[in-house]
Amino acid sequence: MPKQPKTFVNANITITDFVLIYGDKISGHSKMVDFMFRYWCTLRETLPSHKPRRKDINPKDFTPYLDKVVLIDLLQESDGLHFFIRLIGTTIASYYGELTGQYVSAMANKEAADRLCHVCEQVIETQAPILSHTVGISLEHEFMDAWTIYLPLYSIDGTAIEKVLLCSDLKARKKNTA
Repeated sequence: MPKQPKTFVNANITITDFVLIYGDKISGHSKMVDFMFRYWCTLRETLPSHKPRRKDINPKDFTPYLDKVVLIDLLQESDGLHFFIRLIGTTIASYYGELTGQYVSAMANKEAADRLCHVCEQVIETQAPILSHTVGISLEHEFMDAWTIYLPLYSIDGTAIEKVLLCSDLKARKKNTA
């Protein structure tokens, strides 16, 4: 029997299973993803540590995509690792709500929160960017492609990932006539 996709629902979009893409297969899916991936790779290649940090990122370098950015702090607390939303762009907030200054676990859409935490954990484990691809259906009955790149940002001393920079490219594919 074929596996049935999970379905995630929030106020604005229903999301089915997602796929994670690694390494050189990240490029070629979205202009925004390609730009952000090249930006991170250029930093990695030019920095002496080869580990981009928050202080190395200049938001002016990706102004056209700021509304699609999420910055997650990784906080190690006594009860484990927690993901804190440092900031969320307006386009992303239109789908998930204004979550700046909240823990990911506070998201109303628990499945989306679990997915976000899972991919951030994969970024920590692999110490590398990851692209996720998710297909969903918006309230307007449009099929949506969501391409989200997760970029690790290291601590000042470069010993650990302390933040993950996400950038999501949401595209309508076609109307759902069902």
